Amino acid sequence: KEAAGVISVPFHPTYQSDHEHSSKQETAVIHIFPSCQFSKKMLKIICPSIHFSNTTTAVNDEHLMVVIIHND
Repeated sequence: KEAAGVISVPFHPTYQSDHEHSSKQETAVIHIFPSCQFSKKMLKIICPSIHFSNTTTAVNDEHLMVVIIHND
């Protein structure tokens, strides 16, 4: 499939103190892109040291998950 997706995931605090200080339900957002020239180009801009084994858009077996964590 050549489609991107956005998923909103509820955040559940793991520590009691986090829950006590949280006044609203927090969420995480996951952006999913297929292995294509666009996603590879964006990742190369954000992380210049990243390398791909194949730079063509015909690669169907490459998967990459990028996790970005915001820590206050």
